[in-house]
Amino acid sequence: MEFYHNFKENGWIYVVKLMIASCLFCFLYTTVGYFFESQRLNERYQSQSEDTLIRVIDNLVDGNDFYAYSTNSDNLIKVQNFYTLLNQHQEFNYLTLTTQPIAIPNFSDANNFRYDANGDGFIDEDESKFSEADIEFSLIKTLALNHNAFTYYQLAEEELLNWSDLDYESEFYPIILGSNYADSYALGDVIDARYVNKEFQLEVVGFLPSATSVFYQGNIDFYLDDYLVFPYPQTPIAHMSEDLLFERIILFNLVNGDIITTHEFDEVVNLVHQVGKQSGFHEYTFIDVPSFYIQNNNLRIALSENSVLIMTLSSLFALFALLITTYLNFLLYKRRYQLYLIHYVSGESWRNLQRRFMFDGIYECLALPVIVLGFGLSQKIFNLPVIIVVFSLFIAWIATNLCIYCYQFTESNKKGTRND
Repeated sequence: MEFYHNFKENGWIYVVKLMIASCLFCFLYTTVGYFFESQRLNERYQSQSEDTLIRVIDNLVDGNDFYAYSTNSDNLIKVQNFYTLLNQHQEFNYLTLTTQPIAIPNFSDANNFRYDANGDGFIDEDESKFSEADIEFSLIKTLALNHNAFTYYQLAEEELLNWSDLDYESEFYPIILGSNYADSYALGDVIDARYVNKEFQLEVVGFLPSATSVFYQGNIDFYLDDYLVFPYPQTPIAHMSEDLLFERIILFNLVNGDIITTHEFDEVVNLVHQVGKQSGFHEYTFIDVPSFYIQNNNLRIALSENSVLIMTLSSLFALFALLITTYLNFLLYKRRYQLYLIHYVSGESWRNLQRRFMFDGIYECLALPVIVLGFGLSQKIFNLPVIIVVFSLFIAWIATNLCIYCYQFTESNKKGTRND
Protein backbone atom coordinates (compact mmCIF):
# COMPACT_ATOMS: atom_id res chain seq x y z
CA MET A 1 0.00 0.00 0.00
CA GLU A 2 2.81 2.38 0.91
CA PHE A 3 4.50 1.67 -2.43
CA TYR A 4 1.28 2.60 -4.24
CA HIS A 5 0.96 5.88 -2.34
CA ASN A 6 4.65 6.63 -2.88
CA PHE A 7 4.33 6.14 -6.61
CA LYS A 8 1.11 8.09 -6.72
CA GLU A 9 2.72 11.04 -4.98
CA ASN A 10 6.20 10.85 -6.46
CA GLY A 11 5.79 8.76 -9.61
CA TRP A 12 6.67 11.65 -11.92
CA ILE A 13 10.05 11.98 -10.18
CA TYR A 14 10.83 8.30 -10.77
CA VAL A 15 9.70 8.57 -14.41
CA VAL A 16 11.90 11.61 -15.06
CA LYS A 17 14.87 9.93 -13.36
CA LEU A 18 14.30 6.80 -15.44
CA MET A 19 14.10 8.83 -18.68
CA ILE A 20 17.33 10.69 -17.87
CA ALA A 21 19.18 7.51 -16.87
CA SER A 22 17.85 5.64 -19.94
CA CYS A 23 19.01 8.38 -22.32
CA LEU A 24 22.39 8.50 -20.60
CA PHE A 25 22.99 4.76 -20.68
CA CYS A 26 21.71 4.27 -24.22
CA PHE A 27 24.15 6.99 -25.25
CA LEU A 28 26.93 5.34 -23.22
CA TYR A 29 26.07 1.93 -24.69
CA THR A 30 26.47 3.33 -28.19
CA THR A 31 29.62 5.21 -27.19
CA VAL A 32 31.29 2.17 -25.66
CA GLY A 33 30.39 0.11 -28.72
CA TYR A 34 31.90 2.85 -30.89
CA PHE A 35 35.11 2.89 -28.86
CA PHE A 36 35.59 -0.88 -29.15
CA GLU A 37 34.93 -0.74 -32.90
CA SER A 38 37.25 2.30 -33.26
CA GLN A 39 39.99 0.44 -31.43
CA ARG A 40 39.60 -2.54 -33.75
CA LEU A 41 39.65 -0.32 -36.85
CA ASN A 42 42.56 1.76 -35.58
CA GLU A 43 44.61 -1.38 -35.00
CA ARG A 44 43.79 -2.50 -38.52
CA TYR A 45 44.63 0.87 -40.07
CA GLN A 46 47.80 1.10 -37.99
CA SER A 47 48.97 -2.26 -39.29
CA GLN A 48 48.25 -1.06 -42.85
CA SER A 49 49.69 2.45 -42.47
CA GLU A 50 52.96 1.68 -44.31
CA ASP A 51 51.35 -0.41 -47.05
CA THR A 52 51.08 0.53 -50.70
CA LEU A 53 48.35 -0.92 -52.88
CA ILE A 54 48.99 -1.70 -56.55
CA ARG A 55 46.19 -3.12 -58.65
CA VAL A 56 46.75 -5.87 -61.22
CA ILE A 57 44.16 -6.19 -64.01
CA ASP A 58 43.95 -8.17 -67.21
CA ASN A 59 44.29 -6.15 -70.42
CA LEU A 60 41.87 -8.19 -72.51
CA VAL A 61 39.48 -5.24 -72.76
CA ASP A 62 38.13 -6.12 -76.18
CA GLY A 63 35.27 -8.60 -75.93
CA ASN A 64 36.43 -10.66 -78.90
CA ASP A 65 39.99 -10.86 -77.57
CA PHE A 66 38.75 -11.93 -74.15
CA TYR A 67 36.47 -14.60 -75.62
CA ALA A 68 39.18 -15.98 -77.90
CA TYR A 69 41.73 -16.17 -75.08
CA SER A 70 39.44 -17.41 -72.30
CA THR A 71 37.77 -20.21 -74.25
CA ASN A 72 41.10 -21.99 -74.62
CA SER A 73 41.62 -24.41 -71.72
CA ASP A 74 45.43 -24.16 -72.04
CA ASN A 75 45.20 -20.40 -71.55
CA LEU A 76 43.01 -20.88 -68.50
CA ILE A 77 45.68 -23.12 -66.96
CA LYS A 78 48.18 -20.26 -67.49
CA VAL A 79 45.77 -17.88 -65.75
CA GLN A 80 45.35 -20.31 -62.88
CA ASN A 81 49.10 -20.71 -62.46
CA PHE A 82 49.55 -16.93 -62.57
CA TYR A 83 47.04 -16.50 -59.74
CA THR A 84 48.51 -19.34 -57.68
CA LEU A 85 52.02 -17.84 -57.85
CA LEU A 86 50.73 -14.37 -56.96
CA ASN A 87 48.65 -15.76 -54.10
CA GLN A 88 51.61 -17.61 -52.61
CA HIS A 89 54.26 -14.94 -53.21
CA GLN A 90 56.54 -14.19 -50.26
CA GLU A 91 57.38 -10.57 -51.17
CA PHE A 92 53.86 -9.18 -51.16
CA ASN A 93 50.28 -9.93 -50.17
CA TYR A 94 47.90 -10.59 -53.07
CA LEU A 95 44.22 -9.84 -52.39
CA THR A 96 41.29 -10.71 -54.60
CA LEU A 97 37.93 -9.01 -54.06
CA THR A 98 35.15 -9.10 -56.65
CA THR A 99 31.45 -8.25 -56.61
CA GLN A 100 30.18 -10.86 -59.07
CA PRO A 101 26.56 -11.28 -57.88
CA ILE A 102 25.01 -14.53 -56.71
CA ALA A 103 21.46 -15.40 -57.80
CA ILE A 104 19.05 -16.68 -55.14
CA PRO A 105 15.64 -18.13 -56.11
CA ASN A 106 12.44 -16.84 -54.50
CA PHE A 107 14.21 -14.60 -52.00
CA SER A 108 11.50 -12.60 -50.19
CA ASP A 109 13.92 -9.97 -48.84
CA ALA A 110 15.70 -9.42 -52.16
CA ASN A 111 14.86 -5.70 -52.31
CA ASN A 112 17.06 -5.06 -49.28
CA PHE A 113 20.11 -6.80 -50.79
CA ARG A 114 19.76 -6.63 -54.55
CA TYR A 115 22.81 -6.19 -56.71
CA ASP A 116 23.58 -2.71 -57.95
CA ALA A 117 25.84 -2.86 -61.00
CA ASN A 118 26.51 0.89 -60.96
CA GLY A 119 26.90 1.32 -57.22
CA ASP A 120 24.56 4.33 -57.21
CA GLY A 121 21.62 2.71 -55.47
CA PHE A 122 19.16 3.50 -58.26
CA ILE A 123 19.27 0.37 -60.38
CA ASP A 124 15.92 -0.67 -61.83
CA GLU A 125 14.48 -3.62 -59.90
CA ASP A 126 13.88 -5.54 -63.14
CA GLU A 127 17.61 -5.48 -63.88
CA SER A 128 18.42 -7.31 -60.65
CA LYS A 129 16.19 -10.33 -61.23
CA PHE A 130 15.32 -12.90 -63.89
CA SER A 131 12.98 -15.88 -64.22
CA GLU A 132 13.52 -19.47 -65.30
CA ALA A 133 10.83 -22.16 -65.33
CA ASP A 134 8.49 -20.00 -63.24
CA ILE A 135 11.22 -19.44 -60.62
CA GLU A 136 12.27 -15.88 -59.92
CA PHE A 137 15.98 -15.37 -59.25
CA SER A 138 17.27 -12.24 -57.54
CA LEU A 139 20.83 -11.02 -58.04
CA ILE A 140 22.26 -10.37 -54.57
CA LYS A 141 25.15 -8.15 -53.51
CA THR A 142 28.14 -10.45 -53.18
CA LEU A 143 31.76 -9.97 -52.22
CA ALA A 144 33.92 -12.91 -53.27
CA LEU A 145 37.42 -12.89 -51.81
CA ASN A 146 40.48 -15.03 -51.24
CA HIS A 147 42.04 -16.04 -47.94
CA ASN A 148 44.63 -13.25 -48.08
CA ALA A 149 41.94 -10.57 -48.34
CA PHE A 150 39.88 -12.14 -45.56
CA THR A 151 42.90 -12.14 -43.23
CA TYR A 152 44.25 -8.73 -44.24
CA TYR A 153 40.96 -6.91 -43.58
CA GLN A 154 40.34 -8.97 -40.40
CA LEU A 155 36.74 -9.63 -41.39
CA ALA A 156 36.04 -12.35 -38.83
CA GLU A 157 37.67 -15.06 -36.73
CA GLU A 158 40.08 -17.16 -38.77
CA GLU A 159 38.50 -20.38 -37.47
CA LEU A 160 35.14 -19.45 -38.96
CA LEU A 161 36.14 -20.95 -42.31
CA ASN A 162 38.23 -24.03 -43.03
CA TRP A 163 39.99 -22.60 -46.08
CA SER A 164 41.95 -25.74 -46.91
CA ASP A 165 38.71 -27.72 -47.33
CA LEU A 166 36.89 -25.25 -49.58
CA ASP A 167 35.82 -26.96 -52.79
CA TYR A 168 33.30 -25.85 -55.40
CA GLU A 169 32.08 -29.46 -55.60
CA SER A 170 31.22 -29.68 -51.88
CA GLU A 171 27.64 -30.55 -50.99
CA PHE A 172 27.38 -27.46 -48.77
CA TYR A 173 29.56 -24.45 -49.48
CA PRO A 174 30.22 -22.15 -46.46
CA ILE A 175 29.47 -18.42 -46.68
CA ILE A 176 29.38 -15.46 -44.28
CA LEU A 177 26.60 -12.89 -44.32
CA GLY A 178 26.65 -9.17 -43.56
CA SER A 179 25.05 -7.99 -40.32
CA ASN A 180 21.81 -6.87 -42.01
CA TYR A 181 21.04 -10.47 -42.97
CA ALA A 182 20.44 -11.41 -39.32
CA ASP A 183 16.66 -10.99 -39.74
CA SER A 184 16.57 -13.13 -42.90
CA TYR A 185 18.82 -16.09 -42.10
CA ALA A 186 20.28 -17.90 -39.09
CA LEU A 187 23.47 -19.90 -38.51
CA GLY A 188 23.27 -23.27 -40.23
CA ASP A 189 20.68 -22.19 -42.81
CA VAL A 190 21.22 -23.60 -46.30
CA ILE A 191 20.53 -21.32 -49.28
CA ASP A 192 19.99 -22.60 -52.80
CA ALA A 193 21.93 -20.30 -55.12
CA ARG A 194 23.57 -19.93 -58.50
CA TYR A 195 27.02 -18.43 -58.93
CA VAL A 196 27.71 -17.63 -62.59
CA ASN A 197 26.15 -20.80 -64.10
CA LYS A 198 26.90 -23.23 -61.27
CA GLU A 199 24.36 -24.37 -58.69
CA PHE A 200 25.35 -24.22 -55.01
CA GLN A 201 23.90 -25.01 -51.65
CA LEU A 202 25.35 -22.26 -49.48
CA GLU A 203 25.60 -22.85 -45.74
CA VAL A 204 25.57 -19.84 -43.39
CA VAL A 205 28.53 -20.27 -41.00
CA GLY A 206 28.68 -16.77 -39.55
CA PHE A 207 27.76 -13.08 -39.66
CA LEU A 208 30.07 -10.08 -39.98
CA PRO A 209 30.07 -7.42 -37.25
CA SER A 210 28.07 -4.31 -38.08
CA ALA A 211 29.90 -1.66 -40.16
CA THR A 212 32.57 -4.09 -41.40
CA SER A 213 34.35 -2.53 -44.36
CA VAL A 214 37.14 -3.15 -46.89
CA PHE A 215 39.03 -1.10 -49.45
CA TYR A 216 37.36 -1.66 -52.81
CA GLN A 217 37.56 0.34 -56.04
CA GLY A 218 39.05 3.40 -54.38
CA ASN A 219 36.72 3.38 -51.37
CA ILE A 220 38.18 2.41 -47.99
CA ASP A 221 34.68 2.52 -46.46
CA PHE A 222 33.12 -0.15 -48.68
CA TYR A 223 30.67 -1.53 -46.10
CA LEU A 224 29.57 -5.16 -46.16
CA ASP A 225 26.41 -5.03 -44.01
CA ASP A 226 24.24 -5.92 -47.04
CA TYR A 227 26.69 -8.34 -48.66
CA LEU A 228 26.99 -12.08 -48.95
CA VAL A 229 30.67 -13.01 -48.52
CA PHE A 230 31.78 -15.87 -50.76
CA PRO A 231 35.26 -17.31 -50.00
CA TYR A 232 37.40 -18.48 -52.91
CA PRO A 233 39.12 -21.86 -52.39
CA GLN A 234 42.90 -22.00 -52.07
CA THR A 235 43.05 -24.03 -55.28
CA PRO A 236 41.14 -21.92 -57.85
CA ILE A 237 39.77 -24.63 -60.15
CA ALA A 238 40.32 -28.30 -59.34
CA HIS A 239 38.56 -29.66 -62.45
CA MET A 240 37.77 -27.92 -65.74
CA SER A 241 34.20 -28.40 -66.97
CA GLU A 242 33.15 -28.74 -70.59
CA ASP A 243 31.65 -25.30 -71.23
CA LEU A 244 34.38 -23.45 -69.24
CA LEU A 245 32.06 -20.50 -68.47
CA PHE A 246 32.33 -20.86 -64.69
CA GLU A 247 36.11 -21.32 -64.89
CA ARG A 248 36.55 -18.33 -67.22
CA ILE A 249 34.66 -15.94 -64.95
CA ILE A 250 36.23 -17.17 -61.71
CA LEU A 251 39.82 -17.24 -62.95
CA PHE A 252 39.74 -13.79 -64.48
CA ASN A 253 38.09 -12.46 -61.32
CA LEU A 254 41.03 -13.90 -59.41
CA VAL A 255 43.75 -12.27 -61.54
CA ASN A 256 42.16 -8.84 -61.17
CA GLY A 257 43.37 -8.12 -57.65
CA ASP A 258 45.35 -5.89 -55.30
CA ILE A 259 48.99 -6.26 -54.35
CA ILE A 260 49.71 -5.00 -50.83
CA THR A 261 53.39 -4.28 -50.37
CA THR A 262 56.04 -2.08 -48.80
CA HIS A 263 58.20 -2.32 -51.95
CA GLU A 264 58.52 0.42 -54.56
CA PHE A 265 56.31 0.27 -57.64
CA ASP A 266 59.17 -0.71 -60.01
CA GLU A 267 60.21 -3.55 -57.71
CA VAL A 268 56.67 -4.94 -57.69
CA VAL A 269 56.46 -4.73 -61.49
CA ASN A 270 59.65 -6.79 -61.81
CA LEU A 271 58.40 -9.37 -59.30
CA VAL A 272 55.10 -9.79 -61.14
CA HIS A 273 56.87 -10.01 -64.51
CA GLN A 274 58.84 -12.96 -63.12
CA VAL A 275 55.53 -14.57 -62.11
CA GLY A 276 54.22 -13.94 -65.63
CA LYS A 277 57.24 -15.71 -67.14
CA GLN A 278 56.84 -18.71 -64.85
CA SER A 279 53.12 -19.07 -65.55
CA GLY A 280 53.11 -18.10 -69.23
CA PHE A 281 50.41 -15.44 -68.66
CA HIS A 282 51.32 -11.96 -69.91
CA GLU A 283 47.92 -10.34 -70.48
CA TYR A 284 48.00 -7.99 -67.50
CA THR A 285 48.82 -4.43 -66.53
CA PHE A 286 49.14 -2.32 -63.36
CA ILE A 287 47.33 0.54 -61.68
CA ASP A 288 49.02 2.37 -58.83
CA VAL A 289 46.47 3.29 -56.14
CA PRO A 290 47.93 5.99 -53.83
CA SER A 291 44.44 6.82 -52.50
CA PHE A 292 44.64 3.69 -50.32
CA TYR A 293 47.47 5.17 -48.25
CA ILE A 294 45.85 8.63 -48.13
CA GLN A 295 42.39 7.39 -47.10
CA ASN A 296 43.91 5.00 -44.58
CA ASN A 297 45.75 7.75 -42.73
CA ASN A 298 42.83 10.18 -42.98
CA LEU A 299 40.59 7.62 -41.31
CA ARG A 300 43.06 7.06 -38.49
CA ILE A 301 43.14 10.82 -37.83
CA ALA A 302 39.33 11.04 -37.97
CA LEU A 303 38.94 8.14 -35.52
CA SER A 304 41.31 9.81 -33.07
CA GLU A 305 39.57 13.22 -33.29
CA ASN A 306 36.09 11.67 -33.02
CA SER A 307 37.14 9.67 -29.96
CA VAL A 308 38.18 12.84 -28.11
CA LEU A 309 34.95 14.61 -29.09
CA ILE A 310 32.73 11.71 -28.04
CA MET A 311 34.62 11.29 -24.75
CA THR A 312 34.04 15.00 -23.98
CA LEU A 313 30.33 14.80 -24.87
CA SER A 314 29.90 11.63 -22.80
CA SER A 315 31.51 13.27 -19.74
CA LEU A 316 29.37 16.41 -20.06
CA PHE A 317 26.20 14.37 -20.56
CA ALA A 318 27.00 12.17 -17.53
CA LEU A 319 27.72 15.24 -15.36
CA PHE A 320 24.50 16.93 -16.45
CA ALA A 321 22.49 13.76 -15.80
CA LEU A 322 24.08 13.35 -12.37
CA LEU A 323 23.29 16.95 -11.38
CA ILE A 324 19.64 16.64 -12.46
CA THR A 325 19.31 13.26 -10.74
CA THR A 326 20.87 14.68 -7.56
CA TYR A 327 18.33 17.47 -7.52
CA LEU A 328 15.48 14.99 -8.10
CA ASN A 329 16.82 12.77 -5.30
CA PHE A 330 16.89 15.78 -3.00
CA LEU A 331 13.32 16.65 -3.97
CA LEU A 332 12.21 13.04 -3.46
CA TYR A 333 13.89 12.84 -0.08
CA LYS A 334 12.34 16.11 1.02
CA ARG A 335 8.88 14.82 0.11
CA ARG A 336 9.52 11.52 1.92
CA TYR A 337 11.34 12.86 5.01
CA GLN A 338 8.25 13.16 7.23
CA LEU A 339 7.34 9.55 6.46
CA TYR A 340 10.84 8.42 7.47
CA LEU A 341 10.42 10.23 10.82
CA ILE A 342 7.07 8.58 11.42
CA HIS A 343 8.60 5.14 10.83
CA TYR A 344 11.49 5.99 13.12
CA VAL A 345 9.25 7.26 15.94
CA SER A 346 7.05 4.20 15.53
CA GLY A 347 10.00 2.03 16.50
CA GLU A 348 11.36 0.88 13.13
CA SER A 349 15.00 -0.14 13.38
CA TRP A 350 17.70 2.07 11.93
CA ARG A 351 18.78 -0.72 9.56
CA ASN A 352 15.28 -1.17 8.16
CA LEU A 353 14.96 2.58 7.79
CA GLN A 354 18.23 2.71 5.86
CA ARG A 355 17.04 -0.07 3.58
CA ARG A 356 13.75 1.79 3.01
CA PHE A 357 15.30 5.08 1.92
CA MET A 358 18.00 3.33 -0.13
CA PHE A 359 15.35 1.58 -2.22
CA ASP A 360 13.38 4.80 -2.47
CA GLY A 361 16.38 6.36 -4.22
CA ILE A 362 16.93 3.67 -6.86
CA TYR A 363 13.50 2.20 -7.73
CA GLU A 364 13.79 3.38 -11.32
CA CYS A 365 17.15 1.59 -11.75
CA LEU A 366 15.38 -1.77 -11.63
CA ALA A 367 13.95 -1.16 -15.10
CA LEU A 368 17.10 0.43 -16.52
CA PRO A 369 19.02 -2.76 -17.52
CA VAL A 370 16.03 -4.05 -19.52
CA ILE A 371 15.70 -0.77 -21.39
CA VAL A 372 19.41 -0.49 -22.18
CA LEU A 373 19.80 -4.14 -23.26
CA GLY A 374 16.69 -3.79 -25.41
CA PHE A 375 18.25 -0.73 -27.01
CA GLY A 376 21.51 -2.62 -27.60
CA LEU A 377 19.69 -5.50 -29.28
CA SER A 378 17.69 -3.14 -31.49
CA GLN A 379 20.92 -1.43 -32.59
CA LYS A 380 22.74 -4.79 -32.98
CA ILE A 381 25.45 -3.66 -30.55
CA PHE A 382 25.61 -6.78 -28.44
CA ASN A 383 28.99 -8.18 -27.45
CA LEU A 384 30.44 -9.21 -24.10
CA PRO A 385 33.08 -6.44 -23.65
CA VAL A 386 30.48 -3.72 -24.27
CA ILE A 387 28.04 -5.31 -21.82
CA ILE A 388 30.75 -5.64 -19.13
CA VAL A 389 31.80 -1.98 -19.44
CA VAL A 390 28.22 -0.68 -19.47
CA PHE A 391 27.26 -2.91 -16.53
CA SER A 392 30.24 -1.53 -14.58
CA LEU A 393 29.07 2.01 -15.35
CA PHE A 394 25.56 1.01 -14.25
CA ILE A 395 26.88 -0.24 -10.88
CA ALA A 396 28.88 2.97 -10.49
CA TRP A 397 25.74 5.00 -11.29
CA ILE A 398 23.70 3.19 -8.61
CA ALA A 399 26.51 3.55 -6.07
CA THR A 400 26.82 7.28 -6.78
CA ASN A 401 23.08 7.82 -6.43
CA LEU A 402 23.01 5.84 -3.17
CA CYS A 403 25.92 7.82 -1.76
CA ILE A 404 24.24 11.13 -2.59
CA TYR A 405 20.89 9.97 -1.21
CA CYS A 406 22.48 8.59 1.97
CA TYR A 407 24.43 11.81 2.42
CA GLN A 408 21.17 13.77 2.25
CA PHE A 409 19.60 11.46 4.84
CA THR A 410 22.62 11.70 7.17
CA GLU A 411 22.80 15.48 6.97
CA SER A 412 19.08 15.81 7.59
CA ASN A 413 19.32 13.43 10.52
CA LYS A 414 22.18 15.49 12.04
CA LYS A 415 20.15 18.67 11.70
CA GLY A 416 17.17 16.96 13.28
CA THR A 417 19.31 15.74 16.18
CA ARG A 418 20.75 19.23 16.78
CA ASN A 419 17.26 20.73 16.69
CA ASP A 420 16.10 18.21 19.25
